Amino acid sequence: MDMVSESGQVEKYYQFAECLNDGGFVMDFEVYRGDVAGRLDGAGENWNSGRYPIGQRRKIDLGTLRFNGQPPEVGDSLQIFVRVVAGVDKRGPGFLYAPNGHTAVQRAAGTTLFYGIDLL
Repeated sequence: MDMVSESGQVEKYYQFAECLNDGGFVMDFEVYRGDVAGRLDGAGENWNSGRYPIGQRRKIDLGTLRFNGQPPEVGDSLQIFVRVVAGVDKRGPGFLYAPNGHTAVQRAAGTTLFYGIDLL
């Protein structure tokens, strides 16, 4: 499901989030929900990808997460938050939630201190 925003950009909706570790590090990630001011509302309770090395990926059904005890609602703004062992932590690009079977595939690539996260 895609929708055109007021700015004319196509907004993508996803049911799953997946992150490929394509960097020279070990990492884990969590999923955060944002609010209209761009602040993060908190991580999905009781879920973390667990640490994994380069060349591996982890995936989560976003509908199974709970934010303040509630599941995500259609249109909620979500982001992954990557933690790199002995490196820096970063937010990935935002995306919107909908139970539609689509996967937001993101890739973390670079080195422990200098890496980026792209939505593929």
